[in-house]
Amino acid sequence: TTSESNPAESLLKRHESLRDELQRSPLQPGLHLESVERSNTLQGDAYALVDYPFRTVRDAFSNPEGLCEALSLHLNIKYCRAQLDDGKPIVAVAVGKKTEQPLRDAFRVEFDYSVTTLDANYMRVNLDAKEGPVGTRNYRITFETVALDTERAFVHIQFSYTNGLAARVATNLYLASAGKDKVGFTQTAPTDDAEP
Repeated sequence: TTSESNPAESLLKRHESLRDELQRSPLQPGLHLESVERSNTLQGDAYALVDYPFRTVRDAFSNPEGLCEALSLHLNIKYCRAQLDDGKPIVAVAVGKKTEQPLRDAFRVEFDYSVTTLDANYMRVNLDAKEGPVGTRNYRITFETVALDTERAFVHIQFSYTNGLAARVATNLYLASAGKDKVGFTQTAPTDDAEP
């Protein structure tokens, strides 16, 4: 996470600390993923170099409609619509299977949308939802981006939520059956004698 005193500077420092990982990414050059699971909370961080000027990235995500355009690219997103609720922007999303399914069978999640910082070189957007599918809750998606130079930006997306009992059971069942051959993340420790 970034420092609240100067989040743009903190994100630039994070870019510098990830320089080697971004260049050697086994997924795609310029992309670095991290995942943490603590008790009932899961968190993922994606860092990416994008070959677009900061202004282009900022303009695309500084409104909920632009965010819906990006979310609609994901196979699990069946519906996304920006709307107002008592004058506050909301991003209403329906999440479902990767395969085709009726919209009525998808899970609905409503995110509060807020741009918390927007200036000439840095932007931060938060999406928050109290409840999600299968007993999940406390969703938070943070999107931040900073200008690297006139033609490139650095993006950080952080995603976290809390699992309820039903979600933990469903996940464990899936990983023990249909998902047992899925490729995932490797546990790492900062030192040989530390907990992973």
